[in-house]
Amino acid sequence: MQSNVLPTVEELAKHYAGFSESYTAGMGAERFAREMPKRHAAKLALVRRHQPKGRLLDVGCGEGGFLSQALEAGFDAVGCDYSVRKEYAPGVQVFPGNLDAEGGLPFEDGSFDAVTSWAVIEHVRDPHAAMREVRRVLKPGGFFFCDTPLCGDASERDVAARSHWFCPPEHIHVFSYGSLSRLVWAAGLDVVYSTPSFERSAPRYVARRLRNVLVGVVLGRALRHFDADAWERRRQRVVTQIGDIQLLVAQKPRG
Repeated sequence: MQSNVLPTVEELAKHYAGFSESYTAGMGAERFAREMPKRHAAKLALVRRHQPKGRLLDVGCGEGGFLSQALEAGFDAVGCDYSVRKEYAPGVQVFPGNLDAEGGLPFEDGSFDAVTSWAVIEHVRDPHAAMREVRRVLKPGGFFFCDTPLCGDASERDVAARSHWFCPPEHIHVFSYGSLSRLVWAAGLDVVYSTPSFERSAPRYVARRLRNVLVGVVLGRALRHFDADAWERRRQRVVTQIGDIQLLVAQKPRG
């Protein structure tokens, strides 16, 4: 799903000026500081199962928390972001770059064993150009890791509210489970693992799935069955936090 009107490059530059300095993923600063290290650790564990060491690039690295953990785990890790902060934790290196353009990442071809991109692809104007750029900087056999909001599943289709995932000018492309894989395949990468719902722990996964099914599917379908007009009005006026984060791992062919 794409925004009807894409923001211009100039509009995005204005919007993201200083963005990483204040970004808290809608949690607030205190919860962000508690929660994000746990999420980074879960994602790093996934990365290490496929690529236990080597040179890593974190695209859209934000505050640099994932980079810090990758460095501590022994990766030769650097970051790249559209909005570069004034200060990062000791040892963290972040370069300005634009995933939205061919050659927008300031690195040579085949530079990295792993490229991570957490909650980034939904922000770019041209996802196909972004994926070609990821492929360019990956070494043959290197891995690409990304997560992004999931659209088009049953809970989102039936919930009596509008998904908060789609929020231009930040989220301007939102992907269904199949469309994300097709985007990656079109860039010449092979999908080796994907899941429509990723959480940092099993209890959190179960809680999210129960919430989505109960509120999104069961209650949403019930309201639409008994009062379709009320369901439609809520779809227009109310924004919901119901939804999943999908995750994908892909590999650049060795040949």
